[in-house]
Amino acid sequence: MKKTVGFAIDENVVRRFDIALELAGLSQREGDAYIEQCMADYARKVFAKEANGSAAQAFFAPTGTNAFMTAYVQPNISDNGQNVDQDALRMRKKIEKWAHNPNCVPHIIIKAYLRLEKSLDKGDGTNYGVTKYDLALAVRELSGSDTLFRTNYPQMKRAISVSPHSHGLVFDEDRGVVTLNQGVREQIHKLAEYFLQ
Repeated sequence: MKKTVGFAIDENVVRRFDIALELAGLSQREGDAYIEQCMADYARKVFAKEANGSAAQAFFAPTGTNAFMTAYVQPNISDNGQNVDQDALRMRKKIEKWAHNPNCVPHIIIKAYLRLEKSLDKGDGTNYGVTKYDLALAVRELSGSDTLFRTNYPQMKRAISVSPHSHGLVFDEDRGVVTLNQGVREQIHKLAEYFLQ
């Protein structure tokens, strides 16, 4: 169930947020989802802090079928008792699937990235990084499509929890230099032989 809320926010902050959405290639709806996620993260942090005392824990404990409270107050626990990030679990499954499917778009983009990364590695630990422009050219060379990179790469820079229809947070970009996100870097490098076939 969604509830419409209104806030008085500084005009400059709103303008900058709109510009940031545009630069990131996000729609206003995805921006709304991001704001909702920020609110949920804040509430989760406060609830976790308050839940340390037994009286507070009882007060903040989820009741009924309140999905928000259940999702953000109780951590997700894996079989071995460790906290598990649901985005990370989904990403591991997706990456494993992409590695073995050379025709899927994320496979092609990751393959292009890994090829560029390998070609830029000087063997002495210095690597000046893959540029977004070079990655776009490499994807076009592999796929023969000008639009494949433009329409799919932005989806690989957003977390699933922020943008449910995205491929997931695979790449980070800073001033035009593209790197693999820390959360998936190790797995992608382990599966590199499948991506590079």
